[in-house]
Amino acid sequence: MRCEHCGKPLEKGEKFCPECGLPVDFREDWGQDWVLKEEPPKERGRNGKNSRKTAAAVIAAAALALVLLLQNLSVIPLLFSGGPGDVGFGSPEETAEAFAREIASNDLEGALDLFGTEHILANFDSVSYLERMGSWFAGQTDAYPSSETIFGDAKREIRRALAAQQILLMCFSLKADEEYIEFGEMAGGAEAFGEELEKVCDLDQLDTFRILRMDPYTPLEYWGDRGEQDPYSELAAISGADDWEEYLVLYEYDGQTYQGGMTFLCYEDRWYVQYLYRERATPFLQKMSESEYLATPGLE
Repeated sequence: MRCEHCGKPLEKGEKFCPECGLPVDFREDWGQDWVLKEEPPKERGRNGKNSRKTAAAVIAAAALALVLLLQNLSVIPLLFSGGPGDVGFGSPEETAEAFAREIASNDLEGALDLFGTEHILANFDSVSYLERMGSWFAGQTDAYPSSETIFGDAKREIRRALAAQQILLMCFSLKADEEYIEFGEMAGGAEAFGEELEKVCDLDQLDTFRILRMDPYTPLEYWGDRGEQDPYSELAAISGADDWEEYLVLYEYDGQTYQGGMTFLCYEDRWYVQYLYRERATPFLQKMSESEYLATPGLE
């Protein structure tokens, strides 16, 4: 099985593509596990865990199903029609701080401009990318030549759409636990589920979103069996960038702290966001104290 976005071969049971981070596992059983049940939900236990787990599962199902269904129908790219251009800063830290400010201001377009789309399109090495993948797959959108107008324009829309998807899932995780990415039954019916979803997506404290700290990160066993080859240099070269960096990030929202990740590309002394994840292969933030964050293996 291959990732439908980048063509990366997938191991059985993988929930996220290790290359591009998109969720992939549920596609094999699409339509089988999604069950609408109209009977009342099970009685809430004393600690509320049963209903909480049910809500967690169903919220994940709807959110991810909607996003990925729209992506497959080519709707998401149409919703984001380009931007005024890339916005970069002199260091990854400055770029990350700017990203957090845009999110806190509820400014999606401003956040998208920090992803360096135009620079990546202008410098991406399609041949090196194909050599790294080792095979051809029509869904490998990065492999198409940006110099051809229709393909370059399409790749621009796809990249901005995928960046928007990462932001959507990151923001969703601020009030939705990581277990919400699992599929489950809509116990209680669609109406009750919809009410729960409204609560989770009500980010009434978004203006409190900020970065408390960020640290260079070296993922353990990240690159697999490639000897002494520097993975960062190769990743930078494929994107035609001067440098490539990965960071762990400690965010704060409404008094709660979260661990996330960001990767950055550097073009002509300006740093741009590449992904909101890498080694963890998901933009979902993980609730974590600062002491737990500092104990993360691989943190420099």
